[in-house]
Amino acid sequence: MSRTNHTAYDRLVAAGAPPLPGDRFYRVRETLENILVVEIREPGRFGGSRRLASAVVVMRGDLVSDVARAARDASSYLARREDSLAVVGDYRP
Repeated sequence: MSRTNHTAYDRLVAAGAPPLPGDRFYRVRETLENILVVEIREPGRFGGSRRLASAVVVMRGDLVSDVARAARDASSYLARREDSLAVVGDYRP
């Protein structure tokens, strides 16, 4: 999957959003007036994409910085979740 808007992604990363590995990407969508949701997504197995983590932004100040901060929050949550999934489960010889 290619990034269709390198400029927006690069600007977000330059503002402090973590670069994403592989085919993962950020989706920023508006839910209500003055509220954005920043999602980390990856392509689905059968088309579309699936959300891995998200964070909410209330539009107030510098929007790019606020979205980058939410992207960091979502990335931190995803890292903690992936770490916990690495140890959850059955252990058998």
